[in-house]
Amino acid sequence: MSNVPTHAGAVVFREDGGERRFLLVRSSAGTDWVLPKGHIERGETLEETARREVLEEAGAAVEIVHPIGVTEIPTKQAVVAYFTARFEASVGSDEQRELVWLALPAARQRLSHDSARAILTDADRILGIRSGSDA
Repeated sequence: MSNVPTHAGAVVFREDGGERRFLLVRSSAGTDWVLPKGHIERGETLEETARREVLEEAGAAVEIVHPIGVTEIPTKQAVVAYFTARFEASVGSDEQRELVWLALPAARQRLSHDSARAILTDADRILGIRSGSDA
């Protein structure tokens, strides 16, 4: 499989009572807990795709902060570019997916796939490094 992204997504975070929390959504099938992500549409940048997918899947407006990395999902023949994204506002979604905000340990446990856990861990590390700057 090529390492050229076919999808983009985000690890959405917010500060809640001085603790960083992460947004997880139910998969479209409703069986798994995942990070918001989806297909890159013609003419979109990776960042635009990540923002759109978070909006569609979770009804959240976000600011893209920093690239995390790329991961492969062989079962879906997908290559996903992920970004950290700061939560800005709830704006509603037509998809009506279940969502949850969790601290890192609970979020890692709730995610259904090891690759998502690795991306979440990388995001938390990046945010920790950047917390001295503007993240």
